[in-house]
Amino acid sequence: MITQNLRIKFEPYIQLLTDVPVSETEQGFSMLNVGADFEIPLKENLVNKGKGQNYGAELTVEHFFDKNFYFLTTLSLYSSKYTDYEGTQRNTEFNGNFVYNLLGGYEFKLWKNSKLAINAKTVWAGGKRYVPILSEESVNAGYIIYDWDNAYTDKRDDFFRLDLNIRLKINRKRVSHEIGIELQNLTNHQNIFTKYFDVYSGTYKKEYQVGFFALPTYKIYF
Repeated sequence: MITQNLRIKFEPYIQLLTDVPVSETEQGFSMLNVGADFEIPLKENLVNKGKGQNYGAELTVEHFFDKNFYFLTTLSLYSSKYTDYEGTQRNTEFNGNFVYNLLGGYEFKLWKNSKLAINAKTVWAGGKRYVPILSEESVNAGYIIYDWDNAYTDKRDDFFRLDLNIRLKINRKRVSHEIGIELQNLTNHQNIFTKYFDVYSGTYKKEYQVGFFALPTYKIYF
């Protein structure tokens, strides 16, 4: 505690994993990568011979709500690796190496029993890693062939999002009104939702997450 309302926390960590399920027959597969996509794969011939390690450090600076404002910021630097059945160590699909969060807000007193609150939140994180595809070989074969020699070496584009929330609250004797608007992805940053290779056209195709979106709200509190 730096002051009564300001706290700083530093946390280093290391995690060593053993007996991780890996595939005897499918090159590079490890359960440590499950969850990076939007489905849980059904795999056979899994044995508990894999390994993994995560290490890093996280810095947090937090100012509790006081004098009409608050903020919280965190920075996490990390490394995430796994070892497959053949003993090859690679980055996990989750190894984006960093995550930065910043959120805060200020509350204005307007007239009697009325307040205007402005809150903002931003996230900047390293992109997920992926297994490259051998484009020419995949087109000729008619199905996707992965380049496991360079698996999880490169990352997708970083994730970035900025949200802004504005709320006006009017308090009455028996009821309170809250009028607000939430501006999601304020910068309209194009964050990748999924990327896949079309073997028929021989091209990569991308689908993006929702861009800028405004959500008005009205609430009544009895």
